[in-house]
Amino acid sequence: MVNHVGFETTDIFATVAHIVDMGYTMILREELPPSYNVENGIGKRDGGNTIGFVLGPDGVTVELIENKSNSNAIQLHHIHWSTTQGEEMRA
Repeated sequence: MVNHVGFETTDIFATVAHIVDMGYTMILREELPPSYNVENGIGKRDGGNTIGFVLGPDGVTVELIENKSNSNAIQLHHIHWSTTQGEEMRA
């Protein structure tokens, strides 16, 4: 089972603004530890990354990570799995 899918974007502020304009809900505060400062659906920690989480139309959580050095505006970064059968899944 998928916990969330992560994408890198070169401009997280523009991406989040577009997502919010389309009516999707940012769910960042629920997903990040208190070490992140959250403002307008975007989280940032001192000396760390800039990140956001959005609830997709099918209930899947999508993580957004800013990486300005990407050659694409947005690209797949990772998939986090959620299972009690990790060894079986790995095999």
